[in-house]
Amino acid sequence: MKKEEKQAIVFFVENSFVDNIRSKYDKRPIKPHLTLVYPFTTKKNKISRIKKFIKNQESFDVIFGGFSKSKKEYYLYFDILKNKRKILGLHKRLYKILGMSFNNPDMPKYIPHISLGIFNSEREINKAKQKLESENHLVNHHLDKISVLTLGNGWQPKSILNIYLKQTNYDKSLNSIAEIISRGYQAYWNLPHAREVLNQLLIIHPNAKDYLKIAGLGHDIERSITGETDSKLKTFGGYDNYKEKHAIRSAKIISDILIKSNFPKKEIKKYV
Repeated sequence: MKKEEKQAIVFFVENSFVDNIRSKYDKRPIKPHLTLVYPFTTKKNKISRIKKFIKNQESFDVIFGGFSKSKKEYYLYFDILKNKRKILGLHKRLYKILGMSFNNPDMPKYIPHISLGIFNSEREINKAKQKLESENHLVNHHLDKISVLTLGNGWQPKSILNIYLKQTNYDKSLNSIAEIISRGYQAYWNLPHAREVLNQLLIIHPNAKDYLKIAGLGHDIERSITGETDSKLKTFGGYDNYKEKHAIRSAKIISDILIKSNFPKKEIKKYV
């Protein structure tokens, strides 16, 4: 008789801070993630409904900040500051579609979080928590993809089914900008820099409008295409002239991306 497989529904979070902390405090092989549905026996007839539901949800930003401890054992959580209600809504709806109730002996009440570490004692977890709190970390994650994992031993995925949320014009623009930067001049530095500027913007101004977030990610996009940096100041007649022309050319590139992403032309003229 074939053994029943276990599945879980999560979204992965790619961030250097989270990666660094987990590499120190959590040696489990699975990448940093937030679990929406904890391991359940495969329900093949329900997965198509899960896919349809997720595809009809619009993507959104989630900001993580603040730390807490699990009620049982010594797990350190990275908590949600922005759009926690939306995450709770996804969690409840997914369980309803699967015809299940949340039941986790280690977590009596569902708490959406990223696990940052597993410790051996109250003293160890308190020490790590106090250190992290003193550094005041905040992380923005744009939730545009949810993954259904088929699990092997422990939480090691045997396979991953990625399901994308509905793309907005904003998503299309961000994806285009990121793709250009990833293929451009010094992508190893420019892409993390662009993402960090966007991340810091959303930490300072969580309700920033789309045009401001696009500017945050794409502010240096011209450099990715031309490869021209401030090392060529003489060519531009000084630093101020270089920065002015750099900004104008970046704005033109962003404007073209917004047009292709179906942003209203009135909005483009207003902000670019």
